[in-house]
Amino acid sequence: MSNDDSMPIVCRPSALTPNERKRSQALRSELASATQATLELAEGYAFLFRADVSLFQKVAEWISLERRCCPFLTFDLAWAPGDDIPSRLSVTGPVGTKAFMAAEMVGPGEDERCR
Repeated sequence: MSNDDSMPIVCRPSALTPNERKRSQALRSELASATQATLELAEGYAFLFRADVSLFQKVAEWISLERRCCPFLTFDLAWAPGDDIPSRLSVTGPVGTKAFMAAEMVGPGEDERCR
């Protein structure tokens, strides 16, 4: 799937309520601890998480919040068959997204950004 290169890389911090922002930060912290690997992609990054249903649901919850704050990002969450296969979250976007992510957030669990 191609990302819309015309979409500006701009965060909307006011898109989340203070409670939603706290929840996003808590999820990000938990996801950072659970990240098994970070992979560099052409247009962003992919994060591998241990095989765990509860963790998969938390990644999905984090996506639901993050996409409101950073609407230019494309999220692809997948979990292949197999008991021990990690789930994978790919985060990509228009040209410039990878540099933005490297400078501002890198992925789930990084320090606050988009203030």
